[in-house]
Amino acid sequence: MTSQTVIIETKILWRCEYSKKYACHGGLHTKLNYEFIKTVGEHENHTGNPRCEATRKYYEQLRQESEQNQTNPHNILIQINIGVPDEVRIQLSSNHHLKRNIRRWRQENTTEPTPTNINFPVIP
Repeated sequence: MTSQTVIIETKILWRCEYSKKYACHGGLHTKLNYEFIKTVGEHENHTGNPRCEATRKYYEQLRQESEQNQTNPHNILIQINIGVPDEVRIQLSSNHHLKRNIRRWRQENTTEPTPTNINFPVIP
């Protein structure tokens, strides 16, 4: 349900990630704070992938750890990979790409605003 979303003023409309591949009509509606409202349609023409949720949780944990922990990306990967099932590791990108994601996420959170006048404060 995560691949395609539409945000309206009061709610978010979610479509099945297989809506185009299998013409699936499954979806759901949530409030803007992700509180569940209702389910729409059925997933009648495909089976779910139970490994998707575990992989998604891995990436969420990796992103959260990279934002909180300022050690080098290699150490973060070692720490996060402890106890990860082999089924999830198979679906992950290479360590090089995971480290690049960590650096990119950190850069998104630490970018200083562009100065708009000549009297801007000193940037560390």
